[in-house]
Amino acid sequence: MQLLKQLSIKTKLIVMLLVVSLCAMFAITYISSSTGKAILTEKVFNQLTSLRAAKTYQIQDYFETLHNHSETLSEDLTVVGAMQEFKTAYRQLEQSTVPADFDAKIDTYYQTQFIPKLAKTNDGSPVLASYTPKTAAARYL
Repeated sequence: MQLLKQLSIKTKLIVMLLVVSLCAMFAITYISSSTGKAILTEKVFNQLTSLRAAKTYQIQDYFETLHNHSETLSEDLTVVGAMQEFKTAYRQLEQSTVPADFDAKIDTYYQTQFIPKLAKTNDGSPVLASYTPKTAAARYL
């Protein structure tokens, strides 16, 4: 209290104005920071919403294009004829006998090349029997 009595009125007014100015500055800083954060959050939310809408459109367009291509191919007589011939040839392969050395070569391929690459990309250890072809046509192909 003694310190205040010793100060002149001019110094007291300067200190008072300094305190009031600092309080106003802190209040403005807080309000500006809060408003800026709210605006940035809203802008980011709007950008993410528009990005989601764009990706949705791209995916829908992709599937619509796939649908149109498959529809076009299903109506093409050349493709229909090729599929029928493929079906006939596959059935003939099912009836054929697979040479004995094919099974050994298939197992070697799956053990040395396919399973190691699959193990690198998938969790767990793949079981050989789950991936080797079972039918005669699949083993032949």
